[in-house]
Amino acid sequence: MEDKNKIDSAWCEWIGNNSDIWPQRACLGDALEGDVLLKFQSLW
Repeated sequence: MEDKNKIDSAWCEWIGNNSDIWPQRACLGDALEGDVLLKFQSLW
């Protein structure tokens, strides 16, 4: 979660600053062992 401000900035650039029209989002963090990258995608 140390990159939350960077993620928030990228989110606002992509979706805009009007929170009334934002889709839902969730951020999570976990310490993983080794060189691991996880990507989650939700389709609705």
